[in-house]
Amino acid sequence: SFPKYIINLDIKASIRENPKNIGKETIENEIKNIILSQFQSTFNKGLEINSDVFNFSEKAYRFKPQSWTVDKLNSITEHSIKKFNIHVFIKDDGAKK
Repeated sequence: SFPKYIINLDIKASIRENPKNIGKETIENEIKNIILSQFQSTFNKGLEINSDVFNFSEKAYRFKPQSWTVDKLNSITEHSIKKFNIHVFIKDDGAKK
């Protein structure tokens, strides 16, 4: 078996201005979508050049070195990410009109 990775991101944000009075949930979802899109783009560019751009294999080796061979650790593919959890917490709503 090959290592699979679960990515957990906790994002804290504050809104400086919100003149259109967009709801917090809408903004949180938009932030999640942007981060996920940028992560996937960077990850896929890494795959194209056969690079572990987020250094996942090092983490797998450090925590469970006996579980995988070097070849399996270095086999990062589009299926390596098992789950991607993003939690966005907006501390304040910002100025409204």
